[in-house]
Amino acid sequence: MNKIVLTSLLVLGLVSCSPSTHNSSSSSFNNRATINILTSKDEKKFLSSFLNLDSYEYILNLDTEKEDDIVYDIVYRTSYNINPSEYVVNEQFSLYSTFSRECFSVDNNTYGYPTSNMGNIFVLLYDSSLLGENDIKSFENILSASERTNTKGYLGFNDGVNTNMFFTTDEGLGRNSISYTKTDNNVVYNCSWDSEIGVGIFEYITNLFSSYYKDGYIQIPSSDGLEPGLKEKYISWSLTHYSMLDEMIKVNSNLKLAKIPTFRYDGIDHNPVVFSVSQGYFVSSLSSSIDASKDVATMLVNDNTQKGRYDYLGVIPTSLALLNDTQFIDSMDENDKEILKQIDYSIPTNKAVEDSYYSVAREIGSVMFTGLDDCYDDYYDFLNEMINKLR
Repeated sequence: MNKIVLTSLLVLGLVSCSPSTHNSSSSSFNNRATINILTSKDEKKFLSSFLNLDSYEYILNLDTEKEDDIVYDIVYRTSYNINPSEYVVNEQFSLYSTFSRECFSVDNNTYGYPTSNMGNIFVLLYDSSLLGENDIKSFENILSASERTNTKGYLGFNDGVNTNMFFTTDEGLGRNSISYTKTDNNVVYNCSWDSEIGVGIFEYITNLFSSYYKDGYIQIPSSDGLEPGLKEKYISWSLTHYSMLDEMIKVNSNLKLAKIPTFRYDGIDHNPVVFSVSQGYFVSSLSSSIDASKDVATMLVNDNTQKGRYDYLGVIPTSLALLNDTQFIDSMDENDKEILKQIDYSIPTNKAVEDSYYSVAREIGSVMFTGLDDCYDDYYDFLNEMINKLR
């Protein structure tokens, strides 16, 4: 039997307070521990519909907006900037995927109970009626196919989002080629892009895309007059957030998602690695019922609940048991399988990376195609200066 009872606001009708049913059970009901949870609207809808409301030991109060007079035992949030003093360590993190552990780890401890690794994952959105599976395997292939079929492609470099993925490949400089250590007053970056491989990749990407570059964007073909800010519904492929599919597919039913294509540098296929985050529930260190809150948080991300969350919300599980279950994987939507592939090529980010890193990445993306200023001797000198800016 499950351990937790879920209650929400009485206006939802989840708990009856009629005299005929309340008298005999009010004493035992009121003695149950109440666990206050701050969550999202989607999560509240899911939990309210999924959990058996009559067979649990605890009472869950679910809020979607923070109330100042409530101390929340459990908080639903992303893995951005986890403050270890605010949350309780989760000793069961071996149950979850590697990316979850990376996102939820601080100072060799893991915090939180992960529900999703989808975060801000970018993938390839493409028109399957125009581009085949072989066309989308690599950027070289997709550029060739775009020219051959006169289909339109779109890739932004002026926002910094897509620049890092070429440097952080496992086959090249590695995922740790950009890393950071957060202190109380600063973020200290370590970066190895000003190396032979880093400069080589910089030059290769420049040569690969330069003829299609315009005002911060790669536009395929380069002569069709596309403007920056073009919406995905007007093109045949682009790199975009996975959630764009739901809106764009209303316009074009042939759109699908795929893992970001490879690029072939120095005779090796490189898999671009993107920044992303995880989401999950965190037990507050201020909770007056820490053990009970751990029980509840564990239930909120156990295999059964994660499977239900996928069926109800389309959230790809973080549970290793489910991710290693071939029957479950086979049952997944094909687009979700592609998102899962890209999650394998993702590294954790946080707010510090967004604030400090992307401004430098934008400059790198711009210089790739506009050329070096006279103040730089060569690409080594330029990349070294960019690293110094990070530091």
